[in-house]
Amino acid sequence: IDVTKIEDACDCVEAFETISANFLDVYGNKTREELNELSDDKKENIKKKVDPLLEKRNEVNEHCRKFGITYKRFTNGQECSSYKDLAKNAEQLKKQGFK
Repeated sequence: IDVTKIEDACDCVEAFETISANFLDVYGNKTREELNELSDDKKENIKKKVDPLLEKRNEVNEHCRKFGITYKRFTNGQECSSYKDLAKNAEQLKKQGFK
């Protein structure tokens, strides 16, 4: 995701949808508690995948504030095509104990 190419609210929603889908790919169906019980090696592998996602999420968050959209508050993008998928992913992540 290249933030310099994010030009409107829908681009933000699409970027956050991609990021949230990647988080779900990394976490699978595991809850935060289940991940905490994994071996140190497995935790380290997950951390290696999650850290760049967190970094990108923060970068997109910073950029998208000007469109009134953040990772936690994206209702300004309800008319965007990726909105439903983002809302679904966000709900799934919340259920698994991630914010």
